[in-house]
Amino acid sequence: MPERDVAVDWFCSAAEQLVTTLTVADPDEPVWTWAQQKDVAFVCRRMAQETAVHRWDAESAAGDPSPVEAGIATDGVDEFLDMWLPGEERPFNRPGESIHLHQTDGEGEWVLYCRSEGIAVERSHAKGSVAVRAPASDLLLLLWRRVPPKDVEVFGDEQLLKEFLAWMDLD
Repeated sequence: MPERDVAVDWFCSAAEQLVTTLTVADPDEPVWTWAQQKDVAFVCRRMAQETAVHRWDAESAAGDPSPVEAGIATDGVDEFLDMWLPGEERPFNRPGESIHLHQTDGEGEWVLYCRSEGIAVERSHAKGSVAVRAPASDLLLLLWRRVPPKDVEVFGDEQLLKEFLAWMDLD
């Protein structure tokens, strides 16, 4: 399949060029991004996160995905909660409720407090209306709706978790 070989060669070359460019660039160098953080460090983080989740997608499509490395997944949960969650324009109408995410394979706990003015996130341990316990990879993939709640340990109000996951506009 010559077309396939050309496409694979092009992809590999472009990936290598991206890695080289980001490796030699100063992380503090200003660059345009769509986010508040406007430097090379943001691009490096975003590319690592995109690559990790989409690598999982490709492996999942082939039938046997391996987990996202725990450190990258923990950072991915932080990024999701710090960057993507505040970008949601619609209110999540469950004030007074809370969601506790507990990483089982490293240091990682987050509590999402649902308030009328929005969701506040703390990196701490606290009892939630619902608690989710899972390896960092599964927490990240749950937030990105790659794995369903039935694939992680859920304690408490599972409906709250399902509503939260459905509420996020990831399209």
